[in-house]
Amino acid sequence: MLLQHEALKSLFEDRLVLAPVTLNQNDKVLEIGAGPGFWLMDLAASVDPSVPMVGVDIEPRLFPASPPKNIEFQVASVTNLPSEWTDTFSFVHQRLLIWALQVPQWPQAIQEIFRVLRPGGWVQLAESAPWREGEYADKPYTAKMIAIYRGVVKARNLHADCADDIPKMLEEAGFVDIQSESQMQVIGKWGGEIGEAFATNQREAVRGMMAPVLEAGGFGHVTSEAEDYSAMENPHAERQAVLLERILKNASKCTETITELNNCIEQIIRENAQIQTAANLATKYRRNVQYNLEATKTDDTTAEQS
Repeated sequence: MLLQHEALKSLFEDRLVLAPVTLNQNDKVLEIGAGPGFWLMDLAASVDPSVPMVGVDIEPRLFPASPPKNIEFQVASVTNLPSEWTDTFSFVHQRLLIWALQVPQWPQAIQEIFRVLRPGGWVQLAESAPWREGEYADKPYTAKMIAIYRGVVKARNLHADCADDIPKMLEEAGFVDIQSESQMQVIGKWGGEIGEAFATNQREAVRGMMAPVLEAGGFGHVTSEAEDYSAMENPHAERQAVLLERILKNASKCTETITELNNCIEQIIRENAQIQTAANLATKYRRNVQYNLEATKTDDTTAEQS
């Protein structure tokens, strides 16, 4: 989770707060789905230490043991925040709850955030852009993983397209001045350190789907963990499969060319053999003619002497 936090922070140029907010001791910050509190503690280290902050999650097992004095962690759900928090916070942060909230819970959660924010307060929501089926027809492994992902979210009634729908839900809840900023993730070694971090994060996220996928029968795509996830251990498997297919096709063409070449060589050898036979016959004929000529000359000489 720390790797994920650092990668996301780097993606947005180390900006923890994208909203036009300058926090001071009169403000109060809430993070929803705080987990180990990496974002909240990073923020606490970059602003006035007198700014009070609260981190909530549905269970406490990831809460840090010794948070800074101005940070409080407690168990709560975004769909039912404490009633006494109405008009309490200047800034609310929430990210990556796509796997936590079902479709009908999203409007409810955003309405609760609106309630606990002070008038003029800001909320910052961060979610991954949706993976859409049919966009990667030329990449079989990616297409397969997206189909499985879509199968999981459908079975659990999760909101796979929440990133697209959040602006509308914010507007319906009463928010104004809605802004959006997106960054493209680079995944893999070609993207440097951040690319490797996102690749690791993606593999861990997919591993998290193992149990529900297999429990649901593989959604018609897989029957075992080894079958479905072995490709994750090699992030270049998809490209290698394409290259291998090309190599096999080229090898097949090379084999056909070599076979044709061998046939041509055999034909040339046969023709050369026929030429050699004709040459041998011609040589023998020339020798016979020469012998007969010499014999005729000998007979003529003998007749003259007689």
